[in-house]
Amino acid sequence: MPPEVEALFAPVLSAADADVLDGARLRALAPLAMQAPERPEVPWMRGLFTATRNGRHDPEEWGPDDRRRRATFRMLGRAVVLHGGDAVLGWEEYARSAVAFGPEAETDPVLRGVDNVLGWRGLLLRNYSVSAWRRLWAALVRSIGSQDGEADRSLDELRAWLADPMPATSLRACLEELPDTMSGGHPASAERQIMQDADRRDPVVNVKLLLVGGRRAGELSGEARTTFLGTQHDILNPLWVARLIDDFANRPMRDLAVRLVDDMLAQARRIALAKTQPDANGRMKVFSRVHERGGRYYKTGDEGDGDIGTRLHQAGDFAEQLGLLTRADDGRASLTPPGAELLEVGE
Repeated sequence: MPPEVEALFAPVLSAADADVLDGARLRALAPLAMQAPERPEVPWMRGLFTATRNGRHDPEEWGPDDRRRRATFRMLGRAVVLHGGDAVLGWEEYARSAVAFGPEAETDPVLRGVDNVLGWRGLLLRNYSVSAWRRLWAALVRSIGSQDGEADRSLDELRAWLADPMPATSLRACLEELPDTMSGGHPASAERQIMQDADRRDPVVNVKLLLVGGRRAGELSGEARTTFLGTQHDILNPLWVARLIDDFANRPMRDLAVRLVDDMLAQARRIALAKTQPDANGRMKVFSRVHERGGRYYKTGDEGDGDIGTRLHQAGDFAEQLGLLTRADDGRASLTPPGAELLEVGE
């Protein structure tokens, strides 16, 4: 335990040895209670997450974790300075406005000096594709009947589930109708335009997001592209989609939909086989919600379709608790004076 934390909670640790505490000792512990108006741990936590020691920022004293924490909080703080008044969004969306889309990650005098800011660009853009796959898979699973029901599905029925709602056009024509993914050499907010006022569970919406990700595989560069693609041997990553676009460009969207269903089922089987292990009785246990028997698919439960978290929501909430960021009554965000001082991102 760090000495500062040990000293902070020393009265509690000491009181824990007593069987009975009188009123005076309980009152002395009140500042450490969850209901206390002031939180005595805040100054220490501020220092930890902003890499501040004794009121100083000394990079020579920082370790890798100090640099990562400080960079993340500086990125969030600067995003709020730039976009906190744009609209009532969330912490992650402020970061997307400043870092994922537009030129600011490379032109803003503060952001361009934040460690790994272009890596964050790649991660935030990749998150759209990852979440689209998750929603698409969850929707496919919802379309399958249970093991004991009569609504199990054949492979052709599952293919038709995604193929039928697809536009009656070629993939190339569909790509031409998508929003621009680049503007002035920087990522444009195509994903936001696709999702604006749309049903996030709509399979067509999520296929379009995957196609945008496939486009970005050939448009991003440097650290942003490396992070965006991840391990290039990953199945279903944006580079995989880019290659599908090349293969299916002149074919109907229905054909692409059939291929996507086949790919999702194959990937689910690969994952299930990789996780297969014997149970306590020596029988092999398959960890999967989708199973195939006699050419028919059934499920033992549904899959979640929530977006894959980037932890920026939690980081923003934490920064607010530490008094570095704040929200007004109308929901708009801003930097606090301690935030401006400790994060050095402007006011």
